[in-house]
Amino acid sequence: MDEERLDFSALDPSVDADRWNRIVDSVATRGMAARRATAGRPSVMDLLAGWKRPALALAAVLALVAVPVLLFVEPAAEAPHTERAEVALAVVDWAWAGQSQALDLLDTVER
Repeated sequence: MDEERLDFSALDPSVDADRWNRIVDSVATRGMAARRATAGRPSVMDLLAGWKRPALALAAVLALVAVPVLLFVEPAAEAPHTERAEVALAVVDWAWAGQSQALDLLDTVER
């Protein structure tokens, strides 16, 4: 770093108190104007809170429909893509067996 010190005297409020007060008043005025401009708009939390009751009602309806369906509908005998599941299970068995050769995996899948 430079050994030269920076001059911060331009930021000293005691040098020109009137100028400093004008800057502070300007910032405060603009901040309050921005706050008044957004006072009437709902926040994100207000918008989400408005959807709480409809979302809970939808969840209740889905639960009322899903429970009888799950209780009274018989599952299909076999899913259509069981070959893929068998291959995945063979790979998992191979991984847990600690076999290190890829050819061992091919032997396992061909079973």
